[in-house]
Amino acid sequence: MFKMPILMGAIALIVAFGVIATILAGAAGEATTSSDLPYKAYAVGLASDELKVTPASATPTATSTVGGGTAPIKPNFYLPEPRTGPITDLEQRLLNGINMERANAGLAPYALDAGLSCIARVRVQQLVDQNYFGHTDPFGYSMYAELLAYFGYASYVWAGENLVLNNYEVTESPERAVAALMQSPTHWVNILDGEFVRIGVGELTTADGRHFYAMIFLS
Repeated sequence: MFKMPILMGAIALIVAFGVIATILAGAAGEATTSSDLPYKAYAVGLASDELKVTPASATPTATSTVGGGTAPIKPNFYLPEPRTGPITDLEQRLLNGINMERANAGLAPYALDAGLSCIARVRVQQLVDQNYFGHTDPFGYSMYAELLAYFGYASYVWAGENLVLNNYEVTESPERAVAALMQSPTHWVNILDGEFVRIGVGELTTADGRHFYAMIFLS
């Protein structure tokens, strides 16, 4: 499987309407976060096989301890307060769907990692609060890699991220998210990766009914 520890800027925009899916490719800054598409249901996913990274190293001159992590203080580095608590229904159903796909492919299920789920929840909060949708935030930070370092994840070989946005009803939203990812080769490679063993999942629903999902994968 092709791996590259730098962002290539590949995005798949999946618009689900009946049994039709249209996949577009573009640069990372072209992803949409609006909910005004002319369809009831849509999903936006970002490929992350191109964004597999190795552990980052940094020597901070000043530190922050929000959420128990330690990271350099950086200009415009936005870190919302991490959400705690047990896995939610939507998060659990997302995880169930991912592990079902792995079982169908003869792979072991991903082990849920509470720390990675904390990162995934931070990621969806960032997307909503900062009004963007991508691996890289408006100030150029590769945020999931930054957050792995912040929360003390240093002993891993590869890490990856998948992001999905849709506005399906809660009765089907996470299942539709998994289905959308599985329709795109640049997304299902993380779901069916043989090297990743741990996963964190996070979901955030906005007042207008958009569901943001983040999945953090770790070897």
